[in-house]
Amino acid sequence: MGINNPIGIKSFQPLLNPFIMNPFRFVSATSITGFMTAGYTGSVNIASTEEFDTDTWSSGGAVATARRGGGGGGSNTDGICFAGFTGTARTVTEEYNGTSWSSGGDMATGRAECGGGGSSTDALGAGGAGTTTEEYNGTSWSAGGALPATRASASMGGISTDGFAVGGRIKLTSTVEYNGTSWSSGGTAGTGIQDGGNGADWGSQGAGMWAGGSDVSGLVTTTELYNGTSWSGTGSLGTAVSQSQGGYNGTDGLSNNGGDYSGLTELYSGDSGTWSVTGSPATNRAVGMSGIV
Repeated sequence: MGINNPIGIKSFQPLLNPFIMNPFRFVSATSITGFMTAGYTGSVNIASTEEFDTDTWSSGGAVATARRGGGGGGSNTDGICFAGFTGTARTVTEEYNGTSWSSGGDMATGRAECGGGGSSTDALGAGGAGTTTEEYNGTSWSAGGALPATRASASMGGISTDGFAVGGRIKLTSTVEYNGTSWSSGGTAGTGIQDGGNGADWGSQGAGMWAGGSDVSGLVTTTELYNGTSWSGTGSLGTAVSQSQGGYNGTDGLSNNGGDYSGLTELYSGDSGTWSVTGSPATNRAVGMSGIV
């Protein structure tokens, strides 16, 4: 599986934040909060969680099951992570209250390199394992409409009645949208990508994003925004990334680079349409699960 050997990145050139006077300190121009949990360090799966607030990462409660390559969504006070890989594809679900994780209902299908989004009370999980889709109501998962084709390592987002998926293995440009019953074709992305961060929640049908990953030529800095009909380009990441954590809240975005385990974090400002470097986490990881608001 692709998640067994995350792609490395050799170096990066940080971007100075244009919103501050002191060029030696990175300060966010956004007000994002969120979390990332679990993932892979290059040698082992981990269980630790870190919470993000404005421009700083801090320690949170650890998940019970260390794993990588699952789906995630929500906030640092109402988060969810599900599925993942521990040597086998898992069905486990955990919910976060801002302090600790607790067990939720298991998925029917074990999956890794899946995606989705939502919160601890309303989530969507799809792909990774064939074409199956599952919907979460805060207690249990139920079967949803099948994807038109298998998608692994795609960028996904949304909730059980409003979801989307773009890209995936074989570097797809196609988008599919979910309405709570079935998937249908959406707009075509300008770049075919995979490994952009399948464990993150990248927004909704009407306000979605994908950022980084790899196309046919290698790792990319490209970012595109979705309005429910078409994709359009916006400011590029400062550093090409893959297998990242982060997400998009409909206005601002976050990308924590996984591929080279550098911990490089960039924030996207919807006001300026640009990315800027911000604080790094204590533990660098790839293919973790995450959500932002």
